[in-house]
Parts: sequence; C-alpha cells; structure tokens
Amino acid sequence: MFKAIILMCIPGTMDCLEAHDNKNIFDTTKECVERVNEIASEISNLQDIYIPKAFRCELIGELT
Repeated sequence: MFKAIILMCIPGTMDCLEAHDNKNIFDTTKECVERVNEIASEISNLQDIYIPKAFRCELIGELT
C-alpha cells in the first residue's frame, strides 16, 4: 500500500513543506500518482505562495 506525499516550495527560496495525504492509502502506485495530481491541482488553486515541486508514493507495510 502507498501514501501520497508532495513537496511544495516557495519559488526562489529553500522554504519547502511536505503535504501528506493522511486520509487515503492506495493499493497501487497508479492510484497514488492520480491522487498526487489531484492534490497538486488543489494546492495550486487554493494559494499561490507554495507550488508543487516533487512527489513520492511512499510504501507503507509490505508488498504481498
């Protein structure tokens, strides 16, 4: 299972934050990447200080 995490930064600075999707856990990386894209879009629509820079789908537990 995978957890979606996005790194967002203020352009031109080293000021960055990680946004963790703590409500959803995904069975596949494809589902996780789809959620990352949704989160990035929401971040961009809600504010304009931080912009999404990178993401990862973190493995939680063991693959079966």
